[in-house]
Amino acid sequence: MKGATSLSWRGFRNVEFLVTSAYASLSDCSIVEHDPIFGAIWIWRWVGSERVRILLWKIIVKALITNDARLSRHMTMDASCLRCGTDIESVDHVFRTCPISRVVWYLLLPTSKHYTICSYKNQVESLARIGRLLYLGLVRDYTKSASEVGLLG
Repeated sequence: MKGATSLSWRGFRNVEFLVTSAYASLSDCSIVEHDPIFGAIWIWRWVGSERVRILLWKIIVKALITNDARLSRHMTMDASCLRCGTDIESVDHVFRTCPISRVVWYLLLPTSKHYTICSYKNQVESLARIGRLLYLGLVRDYTKSASEVGLLG
């Protein structure tokens, strides 16, 4: 029908709409980098513990419940950190800036990396590094407990 209005998909080579072509099209957009949900797809490709992937996902999509989030939802009257009591308990505080978290990072990381984890400006890079460290810690703990009960030689 000449002159009729029609819809077509220009997301890929052919005009047929496929979810994969829409995803590929979105992956190339710069908006994906700024959207926390689409920008966090790397988490599911990351080779590591499922528990750590879920934790990282919750951090990125702001679903991890901290006292700061609880206060905004009227679930508490005090947003201060339960561990140190000196600052508001936000995700950043829990994993990087809390004095107790810093001690954990100092114990886990070689001396040359101490400054790096606690001073990242790029939150995604920081989360990736934290995820790798959490994974290594979980593997170390599993290996230690498995060898104690005789599962590993």
